[in-house]
Amino acid sequence: MRNPDWLAGAAVAVLAASLIAGAAFGQVQDGDQVKCGAIVAKDAAKVAANQGKINGACVKDGTKGTVTAICPTSDPKGSLGTAEAKTVADEMGNCTVKAPDFAYTDAATANGASVRNERDLLVDLYGTSDLTGVISTDKVTGSCQAAVTKDVEKVAAAFQKDYSGCKKAALKGGAADVATVASCVGADAKAKIAGAIAKLDADAQSKCAPVDLAATFPGRCSGASLSALASCLGKRARCEMCEAINEADALGTDCDTVDDGAPNGSCGLQTHSCQLAGGSALYLYAAAYSVPVVIPIVGNQISIGGIHAVGHCDLGTFNAVNVVGLGTVCMAPAGGCPDGARYCGPGAPASGVALGVDVESDGNIGSCIGNAACSNDCDVHCAGLGSAQLGSGCVGYCSGSNPADMGCTTDSQCTTAGNGACNGPNHPTHANTCQCTCVNDGAFGGSDPGDVQCSLGVHMTVETAAPCDGTDTQIDLGTMCIPMTTQRAKGKIVDANYTAAATVPGPAPGPNANDRTGAPLACSTVDGGTTTGLEAVGAFTIFGSGTLGDLSIGVRAVCQ
Repeated sequence: MRNPDWLAGAAVAVLAASLIAGAAFGQVQDGDQVKCGAIVAKDAAKVAANQGKINGACVKDGTKGTVTAICPTSDPKGSLGTAEAKTVADEMGNCTVKAPDFAYTDAATANGASVRNERDLLVDLYGTSDLTGVISTDKVTGSCQAAVTKDVEKVAAAFQKDYSGCKKAALKGGAADVATVASCVGADAKAKIAGAIAKLDADAQSKCAPVDLAATFPGRCSGASLSALASCLGKRARCEMCEAINEADALGTDCDTVDDGAPNGSCGLQTHSCQLAGGSALYLYAAAYSVPVVIPIVGNQISIGGIHAVGHCDLGTFNAVNVVGLGTVCMAPAGGCPDGARYCGPGAPASGVALGVDVESDGNIGSCIGNAACSNDCDVHCAGLGSAQLGSGCVGYCSGSNPADMGCTTDSQCTTAGNGACNGPNHPTHANTCQCTCVNDGAFGGSDPGDVQCSLGVHMTVETAAPCDGTDTQIDLGTMCIPMTTQRAKGKIVDANYTAAATVPGPAPGPNANDRTGAPLACSTVDGGTTTGLEAVGAFTIFGSGTLGDLSIGVRAVCQ
């Protein structure tokens, strides 16, 4: 994998979105648009409220010992389905003449966001959607859980209702841009949300004083004292409903500020420091090696975590690593990588959603004239493998796009022009060869509860010697997104080093396979800030690394 060109595509998408948003700026919506946007928002709030009632009923069932593992996703009375159908019907009846050009997506998106974030709110309380093991049949503890859950859902309902009413008034009052509507999120002009949180606090104080709060509410507020419980859970309700409304109406609201008034990372992705312990290493596979060269990376740091079903990771610190025959490998943090996934349960081990990563690269999928053509061919190639493109490059062209498809034989030609790095600079005789990397991010079946998957963004260079200061760069490998998982990661290169059917690693079985298995921790454990014992593994490819040629690289990160 080298200089993946999906980043350029993402930049184009962002530009297009900004142009669309700009076109809508300053345009007051007409009566039909106002009616459409207002009624769909009102319906979405009712969908959220119905899912909230299901959440509360599941907790109540748990206090009787009758809750099932899938209770929050069931709809025994059909009320949720009826509410979702009404959103769709009202959209068909009110939005076909002229849909709103801002603060609106569609009924399906609004319904989906309302349900998903309501279910996430339940996970915020209990650390899982499987309530069979966390809701107590003890009269005192169960009563506390039922009352608090009911009150939290009232906070969420008040938040949604406050927004839909404010949005309607803003649009009728001549709101001409999305920012005006976004200011309605959490506005609470009538203090209904604050009142619901006050009721939550009063009930928590009266019903939960005798219980072990950490065990009773083992989710995002497990460390809160009795006096702080309502505040913490109120923030979670505000956060989840803000995120639901953001998605439903494409607002771009900063929910991290909405939940508690401060930009402190309390709403959104949560990542936690993982200091790398013994066993952490890079494993370099090359045609010249009969077994991998193991490069310890103990003492470096990554952050890992996410929120609910979303996984995320970042590179923290990485010390220079000397590789004989290659040089000094330098890694710096880089953004722009997509979020991954987590599986937090319910279920027995290996019963969850399919995670795991299988990275397969091909050093020659055919000829190309430029990176765009190579990328198109790579998409087709990866689809044939049941995978998606992770990166591609046409040998002899700069990886950047300014100008597009600038020819090169050295990295310096590209970097001097601010145009990325050169694809395959060490093999100009193989110019116009399309190299492709594919990834299957659900390759290895059901996951264990706690499994997390993410893309580690790094900018990698190879310098002559330490320190990593950019003064003696030999190879600029550009920005890459290294797939990491606590499940299983596997990698290989075919047609390696421009040789048909050659593979890296070679055909030898056993220790010569770039194939590793990680170890997860419970989501609630990681969300609480503990990463000790978590093991993440990954795989990536470097084409044309110099004298070592193509490299298939494995990663193991063991958190101490």
